[in-house]
Amino acid sequence: MTDGPSAAQPGQERLAAVQQDLLQALERTQRESEQAADASQALDRISGRASSQDQAITVVVNAGGAPREISFTEKIDKRSPAELAAELMACFQRAQATLAEEFTQQAGDNPFAGRIAQKFQERFPPPEPDPGTEQVNEARIGELAEQESAQAPAEPPAAARRPRYEEDEEDFGDTNFLQEPDSGRGSDHA
Repeated sequence: MTDGPSAAQPGQERLAAVQQDLLQALERTQRESEQAADASQALDRISGRASSQDQAITVVVNAGGAPREISFTEKIDKRSPAELAAELMACFQRAQATLAEEFTQQAGDNPFAGRIAQKFQERFPPPEPDPGTEQVNEARIGELAEQESAQAPAEPPAAARRPRYEEDEEDFGDTNFLQEPDSGRGSDHA
């Protein structure tokens, strides 16, 4: 009966190995949970900020990229509506583009935060500089349509669009949002 204790030993070794694997998995899960909590707290604290070159326009966005604050100084009075709109949108895009860096500074350097920062960079890339935009806008203000057509480029630039997501595929074209939903009572709404 000397085979009994030696036969149990391989089973105990396997049990010890499984226990060790479980402990390592638990430690890894706890570490990832702490990283996720740190990232969540960082998301609550971050915002992106950008201003026009002359500080006349300032935009602050929240972690989702939505505007939280927009401020103007008296300097905007010298701008046409088209110039104001273009500068406001440029500030808005630059503010969104700062979110990845701001998040990385707040959340620290860990793999979980790195993945979130990468998603920020994908969702809010830095705007491409377009030095000719101001000149084109200024040239078009107050000009006659004939002059515009003579100076217009052969092909207008394509409008920048955000990527379309799969969940945006549903078509609501035939839906009347102002009509009350049918409550099953028939049409006795008189």
